[in-house]
Amino acid sequence: RLPALFAEAMARTPAERAALVAEVDRDDPRLAAELAALLAVGVRSASESTALAPLVTAAASPAAQRAAVEAAAAAAAAPIDTDGETVTGGDATPVSVIGRPRPEDVPPPLDGFRFLQVLGRGGMGTVWAGEQQAPRRPVAIKVLHATSASATARFWAEAEIMARLDHPGLAKVLEAGVADGHPYFVMERVDGVTLDTYLRQAPRTIAARVALFGQICDAVHHAHLKGVIHRDLKPSNVMVRPDGRVAVLDFGIARVAVGDAASSGATQAGELIGTPLYMSPEQARLRPDEVDARSDVYTLGVILYEVLVDEL
Repeated sequence: RLPALFAEAMARTPAERAALVAEVDRDDPRLAAELAALLAVGVRSASESTALAPLVTAAASPAAQRAAVEAAAAAAAAPIDTDGETVTGGDATPVSVIGRPRPEDVPPPLDGFRFLQVLGRGGMGTVWAGEQQAPRRPVAIKVLHATSASATARFWAEAEIMARLDHPGLAKVLEAGVADGHPYFVMERVDGVTLDTYLRQAPRTIAARVALFGQICDAVHHAHLKGVIHRDLKPSNVMVRPDGRVAVLDFGIARVAVGDAASSGATQAGELIGTPLYMSPEQARLRPDEVDARSDVYTLGVILYEVLVDEL
């Protein structure tokens, strides 16, 4: 519920955000505290964070007030890098959204889960291999380090988009929230290798390659039926499990075909979204308003060519 609330709040004015926090606080003070803390930094500048804090604290419970004040103070004090995506201290140490320095290779405390090793790391966050304690099962945990409004909104949009999908060829989101000030979501862990690696490991018949591609199409079709456009399909975003089943991953720049921009992962004209080698003409023209399910279909055609001939 937190991702949807955050996306909704970011589309509102500061006064309306405060009213939303107050409404949530009446039913769930803990959720209100998490929402208030995110809102205190999920804005476009440190000055706006500081201006937002009185509105949030006036509406929320004492717990939410403390979280919002801490977050707003940290955002006002911490310098922002030139990209506006990460906050660093004076020694360039990553700083969490509540102002506590923490190396990227040290995961935040998360009740009920054990972090094992880093699966991947990007400019905005880290994906960990982990284990859920009850029920015991392997998971992947994605933790956001970037603190800009766009990064936070996109992170929650990805969690919300993935949560609406339920297909064997797509990793499921199991939980989402905030740990030590860092937004995170837990998803099914997919073991295996990427599609391009799988095809290089051993000779594959044309029939086997087409069967793999059919699985990818089936998963993408399910996403389209749910109104989700992936926008970054490519072999490195497709995992092949040891039993041969595929899983389409990385909905970080996906968008919902219908809905408001705050919750749909929408982009602005002139913003390059996707991988140039695989993107559709409308994506390459930097016209996100023209991108729909057909853009994914175009990219699937590019992937099919590469799957069949081993080159692009």
